[in-house]
Formats: sequence, structure tokens, C-alpha cells
Amino acid sequence: QIGGGSLGQDVYYDPITEQAFALAGTTVLVFDTDANAQSGTIALAGDTPAGGLAYDGAARRLYVGRVPGFVESGFVTIHDDTGAEVGRFDAGVAPAAVALYQPGLNVAAETEAPTPALVLAPNYPEPFSQATTIPFVLDRPARVALRVYDLLGREVAVLAEGLLPSGRHEAVWEAGALPAGLYLVRLQAGDTVRTRTLTRTK
Repeated sequence: QIGGGSLGQDVYYDPITEQAFALAGTTVLVFDTDANAQSGTIALAGDTPAGGLAYDGAARRLYVGRVPGFVESGFVTIHDDTGAEVGRFDAGVAPAAVALYQPGLNVAAETEAPTPALVLAPNYPEPFSQATTIPFVLDRPARVALRVYDLLGREVAVLAEGLLPSGRHEAVWEAGALPAGLYLVRLQAGDTVRTRTLTRTK
């Protein structure tokens, strides 16, 4: 697997183009990670609610999980850089993940323990000035890492690290002297990762 996104993970970083993509409704915000600034927007064709996203930098294609409702089949739409739909495929009731694989890679099969389910809830307040609270939920005890990064991929804060019990947890991020702008909060337990954008104002 070379990349992917899932419901609750509305940000994707593409190492080929060195761009970050953030899903906002049916619009994708594009960020230049070198300049740490927004470089454009992509308005996605269609009005079906969007879930996870991934970007294939080699083919310059966006893959977006669409969730029309839990009584309807979900699907994944494929878009070019203008947002026009160039393809789609069915993905079950709710396409909770979009993953990209590079052909020709040999991956050894491994037996792994089940990965805990994670929910990274929206932070509040959002946007924020000095501090924001980040809630997350574990379905069982797990060793987790909750970190904050700038759009250059530099770690700016470690909010939680270690074994936590199941249930709802909250972490407070005090941004201190960091500049206003967009940041990424990343929650990981095992191989499962959830990310969200955080917006700091002046």
C-alpha cells in the first residue's frame, strides 16, 4: 500500500507532488507543503457526501469515497485535477477507506492482532486562537500516539503517547508561539491512523 484515506481522515499527503489535500465537503483544498500555504481548490463533480480521499500523484487522480447513506451502496469516484469525474466503482454500503497500491510490490503475508477501532472526533473550538480540545475514542485498550504536525510534516506537539484504556479521551493542544495556519493532528493505534485538520487563527 502506498497511500490511502478513510472516513474521519480528511487529509492526504502525496509524497510525489509534495502536496497536501484536505477534504471540505465536496471541495478539496490543495496545499503547497514547501510554502506551508494553500495553493488552490478542486471542486468535485457530484453532490454525494464525501468520506476519505487519496491522491495518485503519478497519474494525477483523486480517489474519493462517497457515502450516500447506510441504506444505499457507497462508491468511489475518480477525479482529474479540475475535479471532473473520470471514473467510479462500487465500494459496498459505506466506503470507509480508500487505499492505493503500487503494482509489482511483493508483500509477505503476516498474521497480525486485530487493530483497535479509532474515532478522531472534530476538535473544538475550530478554528481556535490559543488552545483547542481534541476528543478521540478507543473501542478497547490500545497503545496510541497523538501528535500534531505542520504542513511541512514537522512534528510540533506530542499530545498523548502510551497505553490508554477504552472509552472517550480528550487532549488539549496549546499552540503557544506557533504561527496561524493549518496543522494536522494524527492519531495512531497499531496500523490504524486517523487525521484531521486544525485551524489556528491569529
